[in-house]
Amino acid sequence: MKQGEAVFVDTTIQIARTLHSDETRDRITRRLNDFDLVVTCDIVQQEFRRRISTEAVYLLNQINKRKNLKAVLQHVTNVLPQA
Repeated sequence: MKQGEAVFVDTTIQIARTLHSDETRDRITRRLNDFDLVVTCDIVQQEFRRRISTEAVYLLNQINKRKNLKAVLQHVTNVLPQA
């Protein structure tokens, strides 16, 4: 590892390192461990909270509407576009 290297973590990486599969989170962690300093900013943290909150509210509304977790999963799988 080179000394004195830093990396800026954007919103997409923050979300992936928190919510994606174990494999993806492990890959991100290994990559970030190559740097001496990992930084982000307040704007990224705000975007992270906004995006996660929006999706959580949407899913909670779907659960309330459909009254069935399996129906929500089918909706998310079959109706929503792939990321």
